[in-house]
Amino acid sequence: MKRPKLNLKQKSGRKKIDVDGDGEVTALGDGLMVIRKLFGAGFDGVKLTDKAISSNATRTTDEIHDYIAAMSTVDTIA
Repeated sequence: MKRPKLNLKQKSGRKKIDVDGDGEVTALGDGLMVIRKLFGAGFDGVKLTDKAISSNATRTTDEIHDYIAAMSTVDTIA
């Protein structure tokens, strides 16, 4: 099974791993949500953001699910 590759930078070079959109990248917030997403269905719905989302988040839980999914691509050639 191919592992997804994560594209963590936008074309401008700015990091886009700020998955909750609060303007900051934190290990126990954004990083934890990305790791949870990689575990799949075990962290569906609000389980993904539980105790990890910032109080200043600009994205909803559903938007965070979509945002993280959009960051990954599967390389089918390698």
